[in-house]
Amino acid sequence: MAADVIHGIRGKKLWFPCKFFTINAASLAILTVAMKLPVGVNSGMWSKTEHLAHLSSNVFMTIAMGNFLTSLASMGDNAIFLNIIALGILVVTIIVNVCIEIQNDVLDWYIWAEEKFIIISMLVLFLISISSALSIPTTKSYLELKFSELTQKASNGVEMDETGKLTNHKLKEVVEKNWVMAETGSPQFVMARSVNTATSGVISLLSALTLVKALIQIRYYGVDPLMESPYKWSTSWILWIQFMGVGVGVAVATVVPLFRWFSLISLNFSERDSNKHQNKSKLVENYWIQRQVEWKGRPLPIQARSLKCRKFIHFTKKIVLDLCIGFQFGIVVTSKVVRFISVILVRPFFSFCYYCKTMKLSLLFESQAPSPVEPGNVEPETFVTELNLGDYVLQLEGEAFKAKLPKIHRDMNQMIQKGKRQQSKNMMELLRKSNHSFKGVAEFDSSRVPNRLHLEPPNCWTLPVVTLTSLALALPNIRNQMADKLLRSVSECLVYAKHVEKSFSSKGDDFLNAVKKATDVIWVEVEHDRKWLSEDLQKLAVERKTSKETLQSLVDIAEQTILEFQKNKLAGILMENPLSWPVKERERSVREAACLLGETEEILEFLRDHDVLPSLEGDRAAFTDAWRACMELENPPACVGLSNKEEIAAACSGELHITMDE
Repeated sequence: MAADVIHGIRGKKLWFPCKFFTINAASLAILTVAMKLPVGVNSGMWSKTEHLAHLSSNVFMTIAMGNFLTSLASMGDNAIFLNIIALGILVVTIIVNVCIEIQNDVLDWYIWAEEKFIIISMLVLFLISISSALSIPTTKSYLELKFSELTQKASNGVEMDETGKLTNHKLKEVVEKNWVMAETGSPQFVMARSVNTATSGVISLLSALTLVKALIQIRYYGVDPLMESPYKWSTSWILWIQFMGVGVGVAVATVVPLFRWFSLISLNFSERDSNKHQNKSKLVENYWIQRQVEWKGRPLPIQARSLKCRKFIHFTKKIVLDLCIGFQFGIVVTSKVVRFISVILVRPFFSFCYYCKTMKLSLLFESQAPSPVEPGNVEPETFVTELNLGDYVLQLEGEAFKAKLPKIHRDMNQMIQKGKRQQSKNMMELLRKSNHSFKGVAEFDSSRVPNRLHLEPPNCWTLPVVTLTSLALALPNIRNQMADKLLRSVSECLVYAKHVEKSFSSKGDDFLNAVKKATDVIWVEVEHDRKWLSEDLQKLAVERKTSKETLQSLVDIAEQTILEFQKNKLAGILMENPLSWPVKERERSVREAACLLGETEEILEFLRDHDVLPSLEGDRAAFTDAWRACMELENPPACVGLSNKEEIAAACSGELHITMDE
């Protein structure tokens, strides 16, 4: 929990996303161990120390539940269901055991009120968790639909320059729009700004205050009997450990839901638009109950022969779902009442902050003696940012929070600057030493070689690059220093080539995915051991006297490998189903895109200055076939490196020709 707070502060996200402390099997198992005293009904509570440790355990559980509520938003439906069931088992066990202890006078009377309040708070938090879990699938579906629409809008609104290419400014604009959508549409952020999360923050704070009250009360009114505790010396250790946990809970973990509550109030109710939001918001928005309404209209999969039995099942299902809808109404309306009361309580504070901010800006303008203020030139960057990006803020029904667009703009610029500090120096050196031409894309066309060698997918970039690098390393009379530089340069190039292949490859293209995986294996062998298909390239370069002999040896090795592959049907290497990589968070992907934009800015400027990129629009620039087709149209015979009609005919016939100057 403390790590989540540190992570939120470093990322300037005071709503504190759950990254380290989430509801899962591990966290629930640890909490179960921590709940030793509340679930231990076989022995009595004999001392003040045990009473306080018992209460602190329940308070810690309550604070933990309020803390990992937002983590539900980042889970799938099955994971949510299983974790809610597991949490419910633990919560019900604790509540039943505490009730038994109170009924049997195991707990002393002067702590009954605090214990009852804490178990009620725990139950309410569990009901809030169920309420939030029911709305998550509908919320995600709406956000995905809205994100797709805005992504299409952002793509359609991009204008090319006079050469038909994207400028760095336009690329930055696209990344910024996606950054705003990723920030405001993050499932955890949507959950963190919901009314349920605000209520959980209030309950967590009240639970912490209840523990402080009990500590004072037990100290002055509690009586320590002379009888020895059945837990003996372990009671003191449990108490101290619980105090440390509750200390973190009060000082850190309580801060999380409290700040979420405070952030929700500040986002939804600014000084300028709070009344407008109150007039437009519904009592309960559709996404809270949409799933239950859909279930209500669906028939059950149970097929009963008797008509009366089917009617009874349908009637029972309808009653149960009506109760669920009523329960959801009650939770949401109660949370909105809590939010309304919170707004009334904190409005003077917001008004004071707004007044101080206004006075500070007035004094700043007076000290700098600016020109007459006009609406068009006050904070131009902020004005332009809000004007361009405000339409890309993802909001649910009834939400009217004001996204901090200037902050998002600054964060993205910082990520771009970080990328600029990580620019690929070796790759730039390789580009500067090149002949500023990409005709090699057309020359290295595997469709022109015999069919038994044609294993390259039509839109694969990395495999040809790895193959050509291996060929270069195998050439004789190449200095080790030059070979090392080439390896470093290609290693940096492959990073960007893999991004292109990953972005534009279809999920169902098993062949391309398998070839990419095999390419990674081959490249590790080339980079680390200077081997290609288990053949030592350096040894090969020494043994062969001419480049033609070296290349012919590699061709023979490749032919033999492919023939063995086809003969033995060794589909385990290339044709196996690709691993299902876990889906990354959209926000993380956008941050990587901004960093890549900074890293590649110099590369893109270099390529534009030398005008060597083909005139391709949109996604076609990602595919090797599109490059070859474009280059053949621009330079029909020359682009493929063939000098006479015989070579063109040979290429068309599928024969392999290697031309190498000694």
